[in-house]
Amino acid sequence: MRKGIAVVSLGLAVAAAAGLAVSYAVVAHRGPDSVLWIKRHDGPGHLGDEASSVAVSPDGATVVVTGLSTGTSGRKDYATIAYNAATGARLWLRRHGGPGGGQASPSAVIISPSGDKVFVTGRAPDPGGGAHSRRSDYVTIAYDLKDGKQLWVSGHNGGPYYAVQRSDVLAVGPDGRTVFISGPTNAGYVTVAYNAATGAQLWARLDQPGHHFTSFFAASALAVSPDGRTVLTAWAGQAAPKAAPPALVTVAYRAATGARLWARSSRTTTAGEGGVPAVSVSPRGGVVFVSGTGSLGGVHHYGYVTIAYQIASGAQIWASDHLEPGHGTSSVSGLAVSPSGSMVYVTGASSNLHHLVGGAPGEAFTTVAYRAATGAQAWIRRYPARSAAQPTSIAVGRWGRVYVTGSTGYDAYATVAYSAAGVPLWAHRYQWRRQEASGQWLAVSPTTGVVYVTGYIGTNYKRNFDFVTIAYRG
Repeated sequence: MRKGIAVVSLGLAVAAAAGLAVSYAVVAHRGPDSVLWIKRHDGPGHLGDEASSVAVSPDGATVVVTGLSTGTSGRKDYATIAYNAATGARLWLRRHGGPGGGQASPSAVIISPSGDKVFVTGRAPDPGGGAHSRRSDYVTIAYDLKDGKQLWVSGHNGGPYYAVQRSDVLAVGPDGRTVFISGPTNAGYVTVAYNAATGAQLWARLDQPGHHFTSFFAASALAVSPDGRTVLTAWAGQAAPKAAPPALVTVAYRAATGARLWARSSRTTTAGEGGVPAVSVSPRGGVVFVSGTGSLGGVHHYGYVTIAYQIASGAQIWASDHLEPGHGTSSVSGLAVSPSGSMVYVTGASSNLHHLVGGAPGEAFTTVAYRAATGAQAWIRRYPARSAAQPTSIAVGRWGRVYVTGSTGYDAYATVAYSAAGVPLWAHRYQWRRQEASGQWLAVSPTTGVVYVTGYIGTNYKRNFDFVTIAYRG
């Protein structure tokens, strides 16, 4: 155990099905030297400012945050901010609202592999709709990372769109030439490819055309294979045919043309259009991992459903379920793969863990590690929340360390670190004068190992919320 880290055991349970010892522990906060810097951003309207995503440049020098921000007119715009990764000094700030009076809501930011461009996507007024347009479409913007100069803005106006609900709906090909987005519309799930240099749309594909979604919270996720040849999307919703029960659906497209290569549906019924899927590919190539929330123990008893497919053929390699013992229920919020490609990590919220905490109901961030080759569970760790557990993001950093962030209760960010073997290393909760708080996303520098967490904090049910971004030593 590292000096200055205390672990207090609250209980121990045995997962009978897997024969695993599962610890339930509270990890004490490390000293203040673990926090490198904290930055808060209040937009010009001094009202709702909600950060949703964070990315760090390949060289570890720059951190970029995006989110919605209220302007002086009361309209919500994209706000994208670049910080010096080492000091937190603000390098530039750019806002985008588009024409008309519509509201903008960015959800994802990513930096190109070459580290020269920033891409942001979300929902905003149609950039080609004119000054009186009220139509919201998926709008993607490219900026120069060095100075924030806008390079291009492109909208996909194929029909009415729901808000993008996740930060993993944006990806860049490994050669940096193509940008991909995905998301739900009221007619199905759309995947779009853009030229990264010009913003020209290369192709767009709509799955399940004619299927009218009724859930505002429909969600999808997206990833690109390491060789750049395949785009993989996943959603939790109705599979074909329409009469079939909702499933975790994975679709592969040819990256160059958008041609559909294959589609697979889980055998397990999922939570439906409200379920949140997660998808990631092995850095070794050849395998895609998909996870979602499935009905495993009855109508209202949900757990993790995680599946591995061959990217080339769509052949299923393995499928693994995780259901909390007793009357526990879990819902997936994120998936990550280790840099070596040997481990897969799934995190989400679990509730009603009364059998683990001395008879008192509880909620927790629950993270499960699987062996990538077989799907066998390697370890399970739970970080208890004071009330509502809302983990939102997971990432793997240097030395295979696993980081999870989200909210505990309604007044704190919580970020937890585990070793590759599942040993709890540290946990941090960030609070400010009993204000509401929501941790949204994290990114880990591949060069320094520093962990960057963003979200929002404030009062009066989002009216006075600000961006808050924190840098922790990994």
